[in-house]
Amino acid sequence: MLFGSIASTLWKLLIILKKLLTVIKYAGDVDATVAPSGYGVPITYSYDVLDPKRFAYEVLLLSREKDIVEGVKRKEPGTMVYYALACIVNALCSFVESVSIFIPGVIHLLTVYPWAKYNRIDLGTADKLAVTVLAIYQLDRMGIQKTLKTFLLLKLGYGYNALIYVKNDIIRWSLGGASFSTEMLSARPLDLEVVAAGNLWRHSDVFYGGVLWSCNTLDTVEAFRKAMKGSDRCYDAYKAMVQQIATIVTGVSKMFNVDLLLLSGRLTAYEEFVNDLISRLLNNLRIEILESLGGARITKHAVHGYALLVEGLLGGSSREIVEKMRIADAYGTALDYVYHSRLEEACKRIRRAYLESVKRPRLCI
Repeated sequence: MLFGSIASTLWKLLIILKKLLTVIKYAGDVDATVAPSGYGVPITYSYDVLDPKRFAYEVLLLSREKDIVEGVKRKEPGTMVYYALACIVNALCSFVESVSIFIPGVIHLLTVYPWAKYNRIDLGTADKLAVTVLAIYQLDRMGIQKTLKTFLLLKLGYGYNALIYVKNDIIRWSLGGASFSTEMLSARPLDLEVVAAGNLWRHSDVFYGGVLWSCNTLDTVEAFRKAMKGSDRCYDAYKAMVQQIATIVTGVSKMFNVDLLLLSGRLTAYEEFVNDLISRLLNNLRIEILESLGGARITKHAVHGYALLVEGLLGGSSREIVEKMRIADAYGTALDYVYHSRLEEACKRIRRAYLESVKRPRLCI
């Protein structure tokens, strides 16, 4: 099995995450910690979480504990990461030394066009929202936003991609996750006929079928190397990903009359891939790699965005940005905009889990 070789590595992830508690404990006076938030939730403080396990598995991960545990037994990487996330959420909610804050995904924001949410769950997970905060902060710092009020942010990750449209420092539209493009790890978007042919799918199936799967490796560098050689199915998968991303970015940039595209994420480190993608985009589209916060060399853009977001929530220097984005006004669950008879029970279950696992739920009006 392709994923079996990294089982031990993913188990180490859980150990590393647990060590974070020790780091926080001995860091001194920590005002707050941004907790891993999965698909997102309206701003929630750890002391308001009544049932951490249910909150993590069902509300943040849109799954169930038994499904995640079964996936771990099958040594599936996605479910192992989910399991590790649930464990750290459970630990943070009982960690008295510092309060933790869970943040929204893009779909929870009041500012996003309602039609963009129709039958969507993932418009960009919590980390994509955090990167958008960083992007707005950096553009403001450079003075670019004084004249340029709109831009697109393309987040290219190992497992999930997202394209986010920002106007006047506010997220208005987004496309992410299973709705976006073929990705390195996942087969997205899927023809509904493909799903129907599968008859019965598990949540963990979203982690299969991407470029890495077609290239028979979990190493991004090796996958790109094989693809550049024109290696049969590997090349086709890679080309599908690049062409789908380019097509969506081109169409959206025209639709919203945007001429600035910011790139972020793990895949931006691969110059040949970035150049290939850029060659397929409009010539008049200005393309920049999102800069990290000053002094940061190892941590990811999402981490920088998390720091700015929580600082803004606590009244720090990024307060104006966070307030303008209306992040604190987020509400509901990630399934509130799904309209399909097949998912009626799932929507009710997630909504019930949210109502029963936190003290002060913020529901859709």
